[in-house]
Amino acid sequence: MSHRQPANRASETGVRHATSAWVFLIGVLGLLWSPVVRASATEDLILGPVSMMRVLSRGDTLRVTVTVVLQDTSVLWANRMWGGGEEDRLTRHVGTIEVTRHGQQVWIPLSAYADLGQPRTLDFLPVTQGLGFVIRGGETGTGYEARFYLKKGALSRRRVELGELRDDVWEETRYSPPPGPE
Repeated sequence: MSHRQPANRASETGVRHATSAWVFLIGVLGLLWSPVVRASATEDLILGPVSMMRVLSRGDTLRVTVTVVLQDTSVLWANRMWGGGEEDRLTRHVGTIEVTRHGQQVWIPLSAYADLGQPRTLDFLPVTQGLGFVIRGGETGTGYEARFYLKKGALSRRRVELGELRDDVWEETRYSPPPGPE
């Protein structure tokens, strides 16, 4: 009987380890298929809409959706956007940006994104006050970063910097809060 007891303990230990491994594997698979995008993830921007969501404190959420559309290369401004040079006719641009926080639409004016050509990625920004996200676009020599800052449920500013010359070539716009309901 004394010989059976260690054998039973060994088999119980093996079962516990196998069960733990299965629980771990199921947990990892659950994370991979989770609908919530982790804050450190970067999304590639392709034609059509791409969304990212961040879970904030107290169950609050921030969702950013960027829709990339084809650019009519025959229009005058097709070579006057961020992401291209004077000779480049850009083929894609940001068509819309939709932001919702806690289910409420955040006002983003057309002027905040209409000049962003050849968008490549979308990511959240680490900011000390408010919330932020960034769109990166262009190629190596024409690459840009467009950073959007949100405060009190509205877009407060946008800053676009040319990648290689970020301290020399940039544009910044500050936005007043949109008018409230009457």
